[in-house]
Amino acid sequence: MPVVAGQLDQNKIQKTEFRVEKITLSVGDRLRLRQLYQALDLNCKPNEESTKASEFLRMLRDLASDAGGDAPLPVRPATAEIEDIQRLVGNDQLVAIKSKADEFTSFIKKWRDTKQLIKQRSEVWATVERLARHAQGLSEAADPSTQVEAIRPGVFCSTGQIRRARAKQVG
Repeated sequence: MPVVAGQLDQNKIQKTEFRVEKITLSVGDRLRLRQLYQALDLNCKPNEESTKASEFLRMLRDLASDAGGDAPLPVRPATAEIEDIQRLVGNDQLVAIKSKADEFTSFIKKWRDTKQLIKQRSEVWATVERLARHAQGLSEAADPSTQVEAIRPGVFCSTGQIRRARAKQVG
């Protein structure tokens, strides 16, 4: 874990591993990193990019986790690339983040949208399932119950995905 020079005291020096940085980042690279951090609402001042990197990666992994789940939620996005970058340190980590900046930016937007969609639909779906349980055994509820079961696998998908899922079930 990188430590700011002012936080290193005599007690910590014995436990510290010093490494020579082989890679240097330009001012433009650092600006791009701060812009990427800002996409996750992580404030980063100049020269704090390295210390904020682990927090950014943790927040990104948490967002991916919130963008999916167990059925009927969408499958959680894979986070293997993020975890690989978390294992790096120093400028190596920053270069890896910067090289994936465009990809991470699109992930952030996509995962936030999915998280919001899950939140919106979860409340409605909970009500539908509760009503379906109450209606079990009623002959008038047979058709709506069948519709609920047909929708169940695609509840949190986009409308287009639901239409495709229904077409597969019908066909």
